[in-house]
Amino acid sequence: MGPDHPVVAALDALVARCLAHPERLRTRHDRDWPSPCERGQPDADGMIRWEPVIRDDYTTLAGLEHALEEPVHEDLKAFYGRYWSYNLETEAPQGHVSLIGIWNPDDGKRLNENLLGHALQQRRFFGLRKRYPMTLFFATTEEESEYILSLDNHSGEVIVERPGTRDWRVVAPGLESFLRSLTPA
Repeated sequence: MGPDHPVVAALDALVARCLAHPERLRTRHDRDWPSPCERGQPDADGMIRWEPVIRDDYTTLAGLEHALEEPVHEDLKAFYGRYWSYNLETEAPQGHVSLIGIWNPDDGKRLNENLLGHALQQRRFFGLRKRYPMTLFFATTEEESEYILSLDNHSGEVIVERPGTRDWRVVAPGLESFLRSLTPA
């Protein structure tokens, strides 16, 4: 896997579009939660500029694969393995999308734990029935919404779902096309 992977190329293009608006890439600085993404010093309000940093570590979800005893879809490994990043705020034709980023190595561990919890919750609620696919999240929607965006781990389709329910629907045939449809928020 590398820059020629379709999801990596689509994510690179999206990041380039987001970097065209650097004023939007700011977050609250936490000296106890450093990241290679941070740029400069915090301002008087405690905000710091950041930008995605290429890391090309596609083993980020290896622990998750081991715990689930099944492979994670290559598109999701490409998505989470390409950058150190804070959440990228974007717009899809359906509304707001906050793409989940990995801020630092500890955040990567936390992500694996949360993805595992999500997958185990699905197994507990739905079992291993084929009618309800195992999904792994990669984004959130509107701030107050219960819905998240996930990847069907078998088909690679992008799903909008309300965790713990059967309320879900396909919104894109794959992660590459979904990422290409996004614009910076």
